[in-house]
Amino acid sequence: MVHTDFGHKLTIPELCDRYSTFIDACVHLNYMVRSTELQRLKAEEIDSYIIGIKAVKRHAVVEQWEDVAHLMFHFQCMLRSVQSALRVWVELKEGDSVRAWSHLVDAQEYCATALLAKDHNGAQTLHGVLGRMESCLFPAFKIFNSAAYIETAGDCSICGQPFGDCDHIEGLIYWGRLCRRANVRIIEADHVSLVTHPRDRRCIITSHSNDDGRMVDVMSLEVTGDVELEPGVLMHANSIFMTATVLDFD
Repeated sequence: MVHTDFGHKLTIPELCDRYSTFIDACVHLNYMVRSTELQRLKAEEIDSYIIGIKAVKRHAVVEQWEDVAHLMFHFQCMLRSVQSALRVWVELKEGDSVRAWSHLVDAQEYCATALLAKDHNGAQTLHGVLGRMESCLFPAFKIFNSAAYIETAGDCSICGQPFGDCDHIEGLIYWGRLCRRANVRIIEADHVSLVTHPRDRRCIITSHSNDDGRMVDVMSLEVTGDVELEPGVLMHANSIFMTATVLDFD
């Protein structure tokens, strides 16, 4: 039995059954035609549900049940992935395609981490759904922005020591948490490159000038304004160079 924030003690099979029922209800709303308000409310409900999942994870750590901690982390990442997918639909229906794209990348990164914690058919199915959402809803981005800069090593998110001073390895899961560098500070910015395989797929060109000197939105193809064409300048563009997205991997 494990202590939970769901009102009473549950066995692990009971907890898994509750999770399966809840995430099925969430996935049932992952369609364009579902009510925007229902999608928004379910995304908010996921926040509350994850509080309970994390309580179980903390209990598992205290009891030294590493497998249970990993399972709860898998549940956490799967729910965050579906939550982000629901927000894709909300943002698209409210007219913010750039935010919708960012939420889709969030969903894909959460799903990839869920698969790292535990590979099973449900996670593989969600991975496929997110891929189809990308290909059907958004243009195929061929280039992305990649900012080059000098930064500090930061601290280990697992133990808090300066990164490199401990034995934890970035990208691995320890007791239901993903190891990554925290408290990183940028010391000096250098340049921005156009790349096909960026570190952050949220960094896209959002609009660019055409041959007539008119700015065109990359998502909608709507004309958003005019620019003065300059000799030797091939194109003007508005871009996202860097994001401050912090995903919930603790």
